[in-house]
Amino acid sequence: MVKKMVLDAGFSENMSRFSYFPSGVVDGNRMELYDDGDVRMMVRSSQEIESMNLYVVREDDPFLDDVLLGEVEEEEEPQDDGEEYDFYRHDYVESDGSDGDGDGDKIEFYVGQEFVSKEKCKTTIEKYAVREKVNIHFPKSEKKKVQAVCVQDCCKWRLYASINSRSDKMVVRSMEGTHSCYPVGVVDLYSAPKIAADYINEFRTNPKLSAEQIQQRLGLVGLRVTKTKCQSARQIMKHIISDEYAEQFTRMYDYVEELRKTNPGSTVILGTKDRVFEKFYTCFASQKNGWKSACRRVIHLDGTFLKGRMKGILLTAVGRDPNDAMYIIGWAIVPVENKVYWEWFMDLLREDLGLEDGNGLALSSDQQKGLIYAIKNVLPYAEHRMCARHIFANLQKRYKQMGPLHKVFWKCARAYNEQVFTKQLEKIKSIKLEAYEELKKTVSSNWSRAFFSDITKSASVENNISESYNAVLKNAREKPIVGLLEDIRRHIMANNLVKLKEMENVTTRVTPKALATIEKRKKSLKWCQPLSNGRGIYEVDHGKNKYVVHVRDKTSCSCREYDVSGIPCCHIMCALFAEYKETKLPESVVLDWFSVEKWKLCYSSLLFPVNGMELWETHSDVVVMPPPDRIMPGRPKNNDRVRDPSEAASQPSQPSQPSQKAIVTCSNCLQTGHNIRTCQQELVPKPPKPAPLFPSFHAKTVMTCSNCLQTGHNKRKCTLEPVPKPTNQPRGRPWKKQKTIEDTNVE
Repeated sequence: MVKKMVLDAGFSENMSRFSYFPSGVVDGNRMELYDDGDVRMMVRSSQEIESMNLYVVREDDPFLDDVLLGEVEEEEEPQDDGEEYDFYRHDYVESDGSDGDGDGDKIEFYVGQEFVSKEKCKTTIEKYAVREKVNIHFPKSEKKKVQAVCVQDCCKWRLYASINSRSDKMVVRSMEGTHSCYPVGVVDLYSAPKIAADYINEFRTNPKLSAEQIQQRLGLVGLRVTKTKCQSARQIMKHIISDEYAEQFTRMYDYVEELRKTNPGSTVILGTKDRVFEKFYTCFASQKNGWKSACRRVIHLDGTFLKGRMKGILLTAVGRDPNDAMYIIGWAIVPVENKVYWEWFMDLLREDLGLEDGNGLALSSDQQKGLIYAIKNVLPYAEHRMCARHIFANLQKRYKQMGPLHKVFWKCARAYNEQVFTKQLEKIKSIKLEAYEELKKTVSSNWSRAFFSDITKSASVENNISESYNAVLKNAREKPIVGLLEDIRRHIMANNLVKLKEMENVTTRVTPKALATIEKRKKSLKWCQPLSNGRGIYEVDHGKNKYVVHVRDKTSCSCREYDVSGIPCCHIMCALFAEYKETKLPESVVLDWFSVEKWKLCYSSLLFPVNGMELWETHSDVVVMPPPDRIMPGRPKNNDRVRDPSEAASQPSQPSQPSQKAIVTCSNCLQTGHNIRTCQQELVPKPPKPAPLFPSFHAKTVMTCSNCLQTGHNKRKCTLEPVPKPTNQPRGRPWKKQKTIEDTNVE
């Protein structure tokens, strides 16, 4: 009956498989219809649930069980093979390989595969060996033949390719493409030049990349490379960068024009002598505008050696921003550090910053004679401060063990008034008279705060900020000329960006370092006792000392700490609290040089980026030649900085102890202080050596001369004439003479 209904509906005769679910829901209880009895049972079930679905399929349907199984098919979870599952893998567009080198594709070989040349074939095999971490060698590499085999034990992988008369391409003739070895990561084809090619771009930006780091990175990807090979690769990378040395000099005029185009208003000067590079000066517009508008009139000057192939001096001018941080103004590269080049650098710096004769300007430097001469000629009215650390280092070189002189000297340097300075200087006289006499001569050098002007508002007694900048450029000074200049420019860009982000989070009126100085000086308030005269003038007791403080019409203190630094001292803070309580905070009397407004104004001018060398326009046909290589006198040294005696040891946790010389004892007179060569007394005969308690076996050996056969001497000391030796006898057993006929007759 059911079959007839299906045929009447227009279905084919093959639609003869009928199934239903008694519960009306697709589940595991499936019933099939074979005869009319099954149909009646289905009708009864349909009366209970009021409806029934009848499933009809072909009898030979291969998916019959899947359709009528009555179970919900669950989606399989992807197997976790250690890689992250990519849910967007179907959204990618496959590349045709035109935009890349195909390094990410799997390399496969097959018989009949063609390569453009023999070099391309070998390169592909080398990439395959590195990617699969297998050790492949080329036992045969001729002009038209290449044979590659895997040298691992019992591995059958091999490939043979050649060029014949029918084709100009290298064709794979035969191969065994299955490896029977385990990839151990040793790849001899991955040589030092190939490692250098993979890491050269990173090495340009990170010269600190060591051989150990390269070895570790290769080990993370499964390649076992020796440290010696990584060291060779690092040397190759250094030679590659060194070979770019001459090329960069040929583009120096193009580099100058690129800097002027991207940063208008900047001063960039290239000096040559007979087309040979001599000097270079740079002062960007952003740096000069920021210093003139917001920085205190303090400049730190210093020079440092270049450590690359080009020998010379890097001259730097560093200022202090409103947050008392390093602010790079200008720099120059010169052959030597002398009067001529320092005067040239100072002339350009005066023009860029509008310094005129140096009124209201403070310059801090070491005791370089050429710089002292240049400052007197170019900026005669500038205040020239000598670095106190260099003065103390010179003292330590002369007098070695300084003892308590160290602390007293720095108390002199940090004294804010002449009375305290003189008192501490007298203590030096009682400790070491020679040091006192020498320091007395340097009082006019302005190395103490007691003689600093109150115009510049800077209390720094050392030139450490310039030394710190030289340390920042330690690796850059090993690079060629353009690499060095670009590292300086990029460092300034990165430094300015850090300052811009830092000032975004500041909500106070003054800069963070000024606030930190105030908090540090507040710790001395517990020792201060104010006494007012009723008109805003206070007498503040600070221990044994007393200071006069004004807080109404003007703000000042007789200790001069506020006059020199621009940040209130503990005496002013004590008087302010006594006069105004909490209505006037110490931050309100901090000078505008330390305000956040000035800080933002300092970095408002931006330094713009510069294109790479390949995009520079050609502006001059003149080719600048590199300076001739100079061989420095003396034994070649490494590039480590020579430490002053005043600096701490390399391991500050372990106190350095003075080296003790070995005590020399004379073997003649047995006195100390000299040896037998310089002994002035007569030589004392040495006593005979005592007989040994346990004589050796060879002590009883009797010496026999091979010439005269007598004992007591050898052939060398023999005085008799040499005895001729017998003729050489043949070796072996003496032969027996055969009897002849004549001998027989005689018998």
